[in-house]
Amino acid sequence: MSLNQVLPFISTAIILIFVIKVLQKYFATRKLHFLFWGIGLAMFGVGSFAEAYLALAWSPWVFFGWYLFGAALNAAWIGHGTLNLLVRKSWVHVVTGVLVIGSLAATALMLQVMPNLDEDIFTTNQPISEQYGTKRLDEGETAPAGKETAVVTYRGEEVTVVRGLLPLGSTVRLTTPFFNIYGLVTLVGGAIWSAYLFWRKEVLLNRVWANVLIAAGALLIGFASTLTRLGYGQYLYIGELLAAILMFAGFELASNPERKNPTGKKGRGSKSRPSKIGRATWGTILIILGVSVWLPYFYLLSGGSEPSIFPFLAAHLAGVLSGGWLRSGIQHSAGGSDHRLRLASRILIYLGVLVWAPYFYLTRVAGVDAVMAPFLTAHLTGVLSGLGLRLYLQFR
Repeated sequence: MSLNQVLPFISTAIILIFVIKVLQKYFATRKLHFLFWGIGLAMFGVGSFAEAYLALAWSPWVFFGWYLFGAALNAAWIGHGTLNLLVRKSWVHVVTGVLVIGSLAATALMLQVMPNLDEDIFTTNQPISEQYGTKRLDEGETAPAGKETAVVTYRGEEVTVVRGLLPLGSTVRLTTPFFNIYGLVTLVGGAIWSAYLFWRKEVLLNRVWANVLIAAGALLIGFASTLTRLGYGQYLYIGELLAAILMFAGFELASNPERKNPTGKKGRGSKSRPSKIGRATWGTILIILGVSVWLPYFYLLSGGSEPSIFPFLAAHLAGVLSGGWLRSGIQHSAGGSDHRLRLASRILIYLGVLVWAPYFYLTRVAGVDAVMAPFLTAHLTGVLSGLGLRLYLQFR
């Protein structure tokens, strides 16, 4: 088995641990946002496992789980958890009812379409995300390379289609955008709203970071899926694992006690503002900028270009290392346990950076055409795990 085949199952096991911890928080506190986050994360785990399984073999019911929970529902349920965290209004219960009824309706529609799946076109040579949909070809349009076509009757006329597992015009596919748009609006909107509250009243900084991490995790799933459709499927599973880590870190931060207003002023009308941007804030900004430089790199890759990795890597390391240096200069009054965790986080980050040393030695000194994916996986695992530990220590 290759790394790309094993990684999804490792991701699923890690997600299962996350689900258990989030649901434990619900049973301990009875706060509904933990329940919806736990259900949504469980759905994400089902989708991740199904995607891994379908890369090895076919099963119609595994496909059922992949489409319903992985492609359709999970973003909406995670987003609804964020809505429950931020809004304490009675109309949220109405939205909950609509979400539950809509999910049951999508389940019924998926069950209805199961006997009509075009299983003959399934192959393990392509990601399931490239096989599930049947697409109608317009007049003069040609099918993508390697795709099979067929002539089918659709709404009383014969049309040529690119064959997919789900029949053309499946009603269940019409419901998917509603769930995904709702999830996107609540996740991104929740992050923006939390940031606005902190800017206005200097309270609940932990919720700002929590919702930013949750939204970033959800968006990373979509970004990884987009790369897969553009032919960079090797980034899908590591993207899903990192997304799960980001979302779980957000759930953990959101569970921390609310911090008091540092200025001592309370109320919606407070006009207090931070007096200055401290070392920690500048360090965080530099780290975020250092990570963000990869977005244009992957955008250029998806457009068919072959940009050199080195200027992007240099900018990335400059931002992350300088930001880490600024944050490391902050004095902490930590006990023995906190000191050990902080040391562990620093070691993880350093190891995540140092994995590039053998890569550059192999490619630049030894002249070996080394594959970047395992080095990138180790780098992101070390750095994000270390940053997750630091955020946990800062806001717990």
